[in-house]
Amino acid sequence: MKYALGNMLNGGIQGIDPSANAYIKAVIAAGATVTTTQRNSINTFVKAEKASSRWDSIKRFYLPIWGIASPNAICMKSVTSGTFVNAPTMGAGFVKGNGFSSYFDTGTNCVDVGITPGSSHIFALVKAKTNSIAFTTNIGVSQASRKILRLVRNNTTDEAAAGAQLNGGAGTGNGIFIASETATNSRYLAQRNLSGYASRATSTTSNADQYPSANVFSMSLSNNGVPTQHSDAELGAFGFGLVIPSSAASDYTLNIKNLWETCTGLTIPT
Repeated sequence: MKYALGNMLNGGIQGIDPSANAYIKAVIAAGATVTTTQRNSINTFVKAEKASSRWDSIKRFYLPIWGIASPNAICMKSVTSGTFVNAPTMGAGFVKGNGFSSYFDTGTNCVDVGITPGSSHIFALVKAKTNSIAFTTNIGVSQASRKILRLVRNNTTDEAAAGAQLNGGAGTGNGIFIASETATNSRYLAQRNLSGYASRATSTTSNADQYPSANVFSMSLSNNGVPTQHSDAELGAFGFGLVIPSSAASDYTLNIKNLWETCTGLTIPT
Protein backbone atom coordinates (compact mmCIF):
# COMPACT_ATOMS: atom_id res chain seq x y z
CA MET A 1 0.00 0.00 0.00
CA LYS A 2 2.81 2.41 0.85
CA TYR A 3 4.59 1.52 -2.40
CA ALA A 4 1.45 2.11 -4.47
CA LEU A 5 0.79 5.48 -2.81
CA GLY A 6 4.39 6.56 -3.24
CA ASN A 7 4.31 5.56 -6.89
CA MET A 8 1.16 7.61 -7.48
CA LEU A 9 2.64 10.66 -5.74
CA ASN A 10 5.75 10.43 -7.91
CA GLY A 11 3.73 10.66 -11.10
CA GLY A 12 3.31 6.96 -11.86
CA ILE A 13 0.77 4.17 -11.46
CA GLN A 14 0.97 0.88 -9.63
CA GLY A 15 2.79 -1.75 -11.70
CA ILE A 16 3.99 0.80 -14.23
CA ASP A 17 6.79 0.00 -16.65
CA PRO A 18 10.02 1.77 -15.58
CA SER A 19 10.49 3.46 -18.97
CA ALA A 20 6.93 4.78 -18.97
CA ASN A 21 7.31 6.00 -15.40
CA ALA A 22 10.57 7.79 -16.19
CA TYR A 23 8.89 9.67 -19.04
CA ILE A 24 5.81 10.55 -16.99
CA LYS A 25 7.90 11.86 -14.12
CA ALA A 26 10.04 13.89 -16.54
CA VAL A 27 7.10 15.65 -18.22
CA ILE A 28 5.51 16.38 -14.83
CA ALA A 29 8.79 17.87 -13.61
CA ALA A 30 8.83 20.00 -16.77
CA GLY A 31 5.40 21.44 -15.96
CA ALA A 32 2.84 19.10 -17.55
CA THR A 33 -0.25 17.75 -15.82
CA VAL A 34 -0.63 14.03 -16.57
CA THR A 35 -3.99 12.45 -15.80
CA THR A 36 -4.48 8.86 -14.73
CA THR A 37 -5.93 8.09 -18.16
CA GLN A 38 -2.85 9.52 -19.84
CA ARG A 39 -0.50 7.65 -17.49
CA ASN A 40 -2.27 4.38 -18.21
CA SER A 41 -2.16 5.02 -21.96
CA ILE A 42 1.58 5.79 -21.93
CA ASN A 43 2.19 2.68 -19.84
CA THR A 44 0.11 0.55 -22.22
CA PHE A 45 2.00 1.89 -25.25
CA VAL A 46 5.46 1.27 -23.80
CA LYS A 47 4.56 -2.23 -22.60
CA ALA A 48 3.09 -3.11 -26.01
CA GLU A 49 6.17 -1.89 -27.86
CA LYS A 50 8.44 -3.84 -25.54
CA ALA A 51 6.31 -6.97 -25.91
CA SER A 52 6.52 -6.65 -29.69
CA SER A 53 10.33 -6.22 -29.56
CA ARG A 54 10.05 -2.82 -31.29
CA TRP A 55 11.06 -0.73 -28.27
CA ASP A 56 14.77 -1.12 -29.00
CA SER A 57 14.18 0.12 -32.57
CA ILE A 58 12.59 3.33 -31.31
CA LYS A 59 15.41 5.80 -30.70
CA ARG A 60 13.48 9.07 -30.45
CA PHE A 61 9.73 9.39 -29.79
CA TYR A 62 8.10 12.76 -29.08
CA LEU A 63 4.52 13.25 -27.89
CA PRO A 64 4.05 17.06 -28.00
CA ILE A 65 0.53 17.13 -26.59
CA TRP A 66 1.12 18.95 -23.30
CA GLY A 67 0.63 22.56 -24.42
CA ILE A 68 4.00 23.62 -22.94
CA ALA A 69 7.37 23.67 -24.67
CA SER A 70 9.47 21.99 -21.97
CA PRO A 71 7.46 18.74 -21.62
CA ASN A 72 6.76 18.69 -25.35
CA ALA A 73 10.51 18.62 -26.00
CA ILE A 74 11.09 15.42 -23.97
CA CYS A 75 11.69 12.15 -25.80
CA MET A 76 9.67 9.25 -24.39
CA LYS A 77 12.41 6.73 -25.16
CA SER A 78 15.59 8.52 -24.05
CA VAL A 79 14.02 11.07 -21.65
CA THR A 80 16.34 13.65 -23.21
CA SER A 81 15.15 17.03 -24.49
CA GLY A 82 15.37 18.70 -27.84
CA THR A 83 14.98 22.43 -28.48
CA PHE A 84 12.10 24.42 -29.98
CA VAL A 85 13.36 27.33 -32.08
CA ASN A 86 11.43 30.52 -32.90
CA ALA A 87 8.38 29.68 -30.79
CA PRO A 88 6.23 27.06 -32.54
CA THR A 89 2.61 26.99 -31.37
CA MET A 90 1.97 24.62 -28.46
CA GLY A 91 -1.59 23.53 -29.19
CA ALA A 92 -4.03 21.19 -27.46
CA GLY A 93 -2.65 17.83 -28.56
CA PHE A 94 -0.14 19.10 -31.11
CA VAL A 95 2.73 21.42 -31.92
CA LYS A 96 2.69 23.63 -35.02
CA GLY A 97 5.43 25.48 -36.85
CA ASN A 98 4.80 28.84 -38.51
CA GLY A 99 5.86 27.62 -41.95
CA PHE A 100 8.88 29.88 -42.35
CA SER A 101 11.18 30.04 -39.31
CA SER A 102 10.13 27.86 -36.35
CA TYR A 103 11.20 24.24 -35.93
CA PHE A 104 12.30 21.58 -33.42
CA ASP A 105 15.91 20.42 -33.11
CA THR A 106 15.96 16.90 -31.63
CA GLY A 107 19.55 17.43 -30.54
CA THR A 108 20.66 14.11 -31.98
CA ASN A 109 21.44 12.47 -35.30
CA CYS A 110 21.06 9.18 -37.11
CA VAL A 111 24.64 8.05 -36.57
CA ASP A 112 24.64 8.62 -32.80
CA VAL A 113 21.48 6.54 -32.28
CA GLY A 114 22.84 3.65 -34.36
CA ILE A 115 20.93 4.06 -37.62
CA THR A 116 22.89 2.26 -40.35
CA PRO A 117 22.40 1.51 -44.05
CA GLY A 118 19.44 -0.85 -44.35
CA SER A 119 17.96 -0.05 -40.92
CA SER A 120 15.96 3.14 -40.38
CA HIS A 121 12.47 4.42 -39.75
CA ILE A 122 10.85 7.81 -39.37
CA PHE A 123 7.25 8.68 -38.49
CA ALA A 124 4.93 11.61 -37.88
CA LEU A 125 1.33 11.95 -36.75
CA VAL A 126 -0.15 14.82 -38.75
CA LYS A 127 -3.30 16.21 -37.13
CA ALA A 128 -3.72 18.86 -39.82
CA LYS A 129 -1.62 19.04 -42.97
CA THR A 130 0.68 21.83 -44.03
CA ASN A 131 -0.20 24.52 -46.54
CA SER A 132 -0.04 23.32 -50.15
CA ILE A 133 3.35 24.42 -51.40
CA ALA A 134 6.26 22.41 -52.73
CA PHE A 135 8.29 20.43 -50.20
CA THR A 136 7.37 21.14 -46.60
CA THR A 137 9.08 18.67 -44.28
CA ASN A 138 7.36 17.40 -41.13
CA ILE A 139 10.51 15.66 -39.87
CA GLY A 140 13.81 14.91 -41.54
CA VAL A 141 17.49 15.38 -42.26
CA SER A 142 19.73 15.52 -45.32
CA GLN A 143 23.46 15.87 -45.83
CA ALA A 144 25.70 15.85 -48.89
CA SER A 145 26.82 12.36 -49.99
CA ARG A 146 24.60 10.71 -47.37
CA LYS A 147 21.10 9.27 -47.37
CA ILE A 148 18.04 11.45 -46.82
CA LEU A 149 15.57 10.51 -44.08
CA ARG A 150 12.38 12.58 -44.07
CA LEU A 151 8.60 12.81 -44.37
CA VAL A 152 7.42 15.56 -46.69
CA ARG A 153 4.30 17.10 -48.16
CA ASN A 154 4.83 18.23 -51.77
CA ASN A 155 1.86 20.30 -52.89
CA THR A 156 -0.89 17.63 -52.81
CA THR A 157 1.32 14.52 -52.64
CA ASP A 158 2.65 12.59 -49.66
CA GLU A 159 6.33 11.73 -50.05
CA ALA A 160 9.23 10.39 -48.03
CA ALA A 161 12.85 9.41 -48.28
CA ALA A 162 14.49 6.54 -46.42
CA GLY A 163 17.66 6.08 -48.40
CA ALA A 164 15.71 6.57 -51.63
CA GLN A 165 12.70 8.61 -52.70
CA LEU A 166 9.20 7.29 -51.95
CA ASN A 167 6.32 9.00 -53.74
CA GLY A 168 2.98 8.12 -52.18
CA GLY A 169 0.97 10.05 -54.76
CA ALA A 170 -1.92 12.38 -54.07
CA GLY A 171 -3.32 12.15 -50.56
CA THR A 172 -4.92 13.98 -47.68
CA GLY A 173 -1.61 14.77 -45.97
CA ASN A 174 -3.14 13.77 -42.61
CA GLY A 175 -2.76 10.76 -40.34
CA ILE A 176 0.27 8.77 -39.25
CA PHE A 177 3.01 8.41 -41.85
CA ILE A 178 5.88 5.95 -41.50
CA ALA A 179 8.81 5.31 -43.82
CA SER A 180 11.38 2.61 -43.15
CA GLU A 181 14.41 1.22 -44.91
CA THR A 182 14.37 -2.54 -44.29
CA ALA A 183 17.45 -3.33 -46.42
CA THR A 184 19.80 -1.26 -48.57
CA ASN A 185 17.55 -2.13 -51.53
CA SER A 186 14.15 -2.18 -49.82
CA ARG A 187 11.97 0.49 -48.21
CA TYR A 188 8.33 1.50 -47.86
CA LEU A 189 6.02 4.43 -47.07
CA ALA A 190 2.71 3.72 -45.31
CA GLN A 191 -0.10 5.72 -43.76
CA ARG A 192 -2.71 5.19 -41.07
CA ASN A 193 -5.71 7.52 -40.87
CA LEU A 194 -9.33 7.26 -39.81
CA SER A 195 -9.99 4.95 -42.76
CA GLY A 196 -7.35 2.45 -41.67
CA TYR A 197 -3.83 1.44 -42.68
CA ALA A 198 -2.48 1.42 -46.22
CA SER A 199 0.82 1.02 -48.04
CA ARG A 200 1.58 4.14 -50.07
CA ALA A 201 4.86 3.36 -51.85
CA THR A 202 7.81 0.98 -52.02
CA SER A 203 11.29 1.21 -53.53
CA THR A 204 13.99 -1.32 -54.40
CA THR A 205 16.61 1.24 -55.37
CA SER A 206 20.00 0.11 -54.05
CA ASN A 207 21.82 2.60 -51.80
CA ALA A 208 24.46 1.61 -49.25
CA ASP A 209 25.43 5.16 -48.23
CA GLN A 210 25.54 6.20 -44.59
CA TYR A 211 22.84 8.29 -42.93
CA PRO A 212 23.51 11.94 -41.95
CA SER A 213 25.53 13.00 -38.92
CA ALA A 214 23.61 16.31 -38.72
CA ASN A 215 20.80 16.65 -36.16
CA VAL A 216 17.29 15.59 -37.16
CA PHE A 217 14.72 18.44 -37.15
CA SER A 218 10.93 18.45 -37.03
CA MET A 219 8.70 21.13 -38.60
CA SER A 220 11.53 21.62 -41.10
CA LEU A 221 14.22 19.69 -42.93
CA SER A 222 17.67 19.75 -41.37
CA ASN A 223 19.89 20.37 -44.39
CA ASN A 224 23.25 19.59 -42.77
CA GLY A 225 21.96 21.28 -39.63
CA VAL A 226 20.38 24.29 -41.36
CA PRO A 227 16.55 24.47 -41.28
CA THR A 228 14.73 24.62 -44.60
CA GLN A 229 11.42 23.43 -46.10
CA HIS A 230 9.52 24.62 -43.01
CA SER A 231 6.13 23.09 -42.27
CA ASP A 232 3.06 24.56 -40.60
CA ALA A 233 1.38 21.18 -40.08
CA GLU A 234 -0.10 20.32 -36.69
CA LEU A 235 2.02 17.40 -35.40
CA GLY A 236 0.77 15.17 -32.59
CA ALA A 237 3.77 12.80 -32.45
CA PHE A 238 6.97 12.17 -34.35
CA GLY A 239 10.20 10.22 -34.09
CA PHE A 240 12.78 8.00 -35.73
CA GLY A 241 14.96 4.98 -35.16
CA LEU A 242 15.99 1.61 -36.57
CA VAL A 243 14.07 -0.58 -39.00
CA ILE A 244 10.37 -1.27 -38.48
CA PRO A 245 9.51 -4.17 -40.82
CA SER A 246 6.57 -3.58 -43.13
CA SER A 247 4.81 -6.50 -41.42
CA ALA A 248 4.97 -4.59 -38.10
CA ALA A 249 4.09 -1.10 -39.33
CA SER A 250 0.32 -1.58 -39.05
CA ASP A 251 0.54 -2.58 -35.38
CA TYR A 252 3.09 0.14 -34.60
CA THR A 253 0.99 2.92 -36.12
CA LEU A 254 -2.15 1.55 -34.44
CA ASN A 255 -0.42 1.74 -31.06
CA ILE A 256 0.64 5.34 -31.82
CA LYS A 257 -2.93 6.17 -32.84
CA ASN A 258 -4.37 4.70 -29.64
CA LEU A 259 -1.77 6.48 -27.49
CA TRP A 260 -2.43 9.90 -29.05
CA GLU A 261 -6.22 9.57 -29.16
CA THR A 262 -6.48 8.36 -25.57
CA CYS A 263 -4.11 11.00 -24.24
CA THR A 264 -5.73 13.90 -26.12
CA GLY A 265 -9.39 12.92 -26.49
CA LEU A 266 -9.02 13.75 -30.18
CA THR A 267 -9.56 11.51 -33.21
CA ILE A 268 -7.01 10.81 -35.88
CA PRO A 269 -8.00 12.57 -39.11
CA THR A 270 -8.94 11.15 -42.49
